[in-house]
Amino acid sequence: MNDLQHDSLSPAPPTAFDGSAINPATSRRRFLSLTGLALGGAIIGVGATGCGTAQTGRDEGKPGSQGRPGPAGDTLFVAGFQWGPPTNFNPFSPNPAWPTGGGQMQLIYETLVRFNMLDGSLSAGLGKELNETDPKNMVVPLHDGTKWADGSDLTADDVVFTFELGKTNDGLYFSNVWQYLESVTATDPRTVTFALKDKPFNPGLVKNALATVLILPKAVWSAIDSSKLVAETNLKPIGSGPFKIDKSDQTQIAMARNDDYWGKTVHGTPPMKALNHPIFKTNNDGDLKLESGEIDASQQFTPQIWKMWEKGKPVSTWMKKKPYHVPGNIPLLIFNLKVKGLDNAKVRKAIAYAIDTPNIATTAMSDYSEPAKASLIVPTGYESKYFDQAAVDADGWTYNKEKAVEILEKELKAKKGGDGIYVLPDGTKLGGWTLITPTGWSDWNTACEIVAKSAKAVGIGIKTEFPQ
Repeated sequence: MNDLQHDSLSPAPPTAFDGSAINPATSRRRFLSLTGLALGGAIIGVGATGCGTAQTGRDEGKPGSQGRPGPAGDTLFVAGFQWGPPTNFNPFSPNPAWPTGGGQMQLIYETLVRFNMLDGSLSAGLGKELNETDPKNMVVPLHDGTKWADGSDLTADDVVFTFELGKTNDGLYFSNVWQYLESVTATDPRTVTFALKDKPFNPGLVKNALATVLILPKAVWSAIDSSKLVAETNLKPIGSGPFKIDKSDQTQIAMARNDDYWGKTVHGTPPMKALNHPIFKTNNDGDLKLESGEIDASQQFTPQIWKMWEKGKPVSTWMKKKPYHVPGNIPLLIFNLKVKGLDNAKVRKAIAYAIDTPNIATTAMSDYSEPAKASLIVPTGYESKYFDQAAVDADGWTYNKEKAVEILEKELKAKKGGDGIYVLPDGTKLGGWTLITPTGWSDWNTACEIVAKSAKAVGIGIKTEFPQ
């Protein structure tokens, strides 16, 4: 299997709400679509090969190479989703193993509808369609024949049960949707109705839940005490998706295709018989395997990926030209507001102006994106219609060291100490702070170093720490 192609920005189209089936082609891109990778909130954003020998986007017209011999030729090797030994496959866990976390490939568990990051549309998942019968009601009929991997029927009762868990257990990842839901009911064995509250009224967040809540089997999860829902390891998950967990340990997560998958006629049949995710400690480890062709698709960050194909390596990216990848989310710098100094909004604003965001984009991110802007909205792609440049200009910030110093000295009345670090009038030192991100996450490690250096340049003391 060596037919990965990179001929356009968009992946193969997902199943339409009109029920038409996709063509079960044998490309990796088709696989990414049918498993919800590009549709469920996580796009492979770094690189891909085809069983170790795929063509790059610059190899158009050349015949494909041969794939791996033997059983490995029927296995898709992926990387960048799991960064430690899997301890659970529980979607409710704070740290579920791949692929059972939110926004990951829908290989084990599936959602009612799927979200397309490229155009913001919703398409069929477990549900055939999403009908808004009136402003306060959303109706989702299930596809015919939906089943769990153990052969039992997946019905509307399973959907209602899953959503009700969020109502009765406040700590689950989707519990907040009940601020906007009045009820979730099984209209019949294959139809679910979501009734929305008048106040607060937020149909957008309800739709988000329909596209992100992984539906679980009532027969399995109803036997688990509510106090143990989050702690349950669920090491042998029974899902509805096209794969089953074969084995998992400190070195890998291996999955086998479910040949009885209910969705073959709807979403297509995965072209590979098995999936394998080797577990690496650092980005560099995964990059070496990607470059050598031992990894077929990688979600992790790879700096200056164009150097791989310049060396003739069998690597390609989502797009043929810069920025090579499709932006999907915005990494955030999270402040501890309980720390004296950082609890001051003007101090945080000074830090925002101090950060050399153009350097982060170029050095840490290899120019895969533009410098960050003062907005939680991605300014490109489908989100661009929500991006308000005027508001960013009026109320946001950009890299401006002079402005940072002005806030510190004129607005905060801070003065530099003998070590070059500013001190507020009440004696609070603007330093001694630690910026933490995991070791081996090379892009974030570099970005944090730039943040620390930028802060020091204006008189704010930040050091970095990269724990295992």
